[in-house]
Amino acid sequence: IIVALVWGTGFGTAAAAFAVGAKRPRLALLLGVVSLIWVVPTFLLAILAQDLQSQIYNLVQVNVSGGYATFSAGQLAWSAAVLAIRPAAYAYRQGSILIADQSRQLFVRTALSKGLPWGVIVRRHIVRPAAAGLLQTGSSSIRLMFGSLPLVEFFFGYPGLGNLLLNSLGVSTGASSQPPDPGVAIASAVVLASFLAILEALIRVLTQKADPRVAEAASEAAA
Repeated sequence: IIVALVWGTGFGTAAAAFAVGAKRPRLALLLGVVSLIWVVPTFLLAILAQDLQSQIYNLVQVNVSGGYATFSAGQLAWSAAVLAIRPAAYAYRQGSILIADQSRQLFVRTALSKGLPWGVIVRRHIVRPAAAGLLQTGSSSIRLMFGSLPLVEFFFGYPGLGNLLLNSLGVSTGASSQPPDPGVAIASAVVLASFLAILEALIRVLTQKADPRVAEAASEAAA
């Protein structure tokens, strides 16, 4: 989840910054169309990824899958990459709005007039003011990934918590299915829910530190 969050949010935000900085309507339109992939169900993306693995093996006779039903760097990378696709598209769509809005600010235009490279401007003058919004985008991405985690691990046979949850419900990736185990199912669901709550709480704290106005609004709402 953490690897997928970093990959997805980072790639989507970087693509948004590149599209805004390039100021090419066709490029922005192309990336916007590509970002519609976020509406594709994750299990279809997992199937397409496995088909891609097969095509690569047929072409170059190299196994890039990292194994099946085993913990390996290859399996982790493929599972995280599939999990990161929809968050990346979501981060691009939200990030492009936030970055475009910040790029119209006076201090950004001043930096551009001084000849600073776009990458430097993004790092120094755009990311920090937009950090709260970008973190909230990451929070939404986490919910997407947690909902997709069991299916992705099921299709890749990855021995993770999501696959354990499905196995405890009687869904098996092998030829022989195991009987349902309600105790393991409940424990797996509780751990997943707890992990989600911890990550969302952490992002909420980071968001409040990035933008004190968020903390003030939360305090006023509580009062």
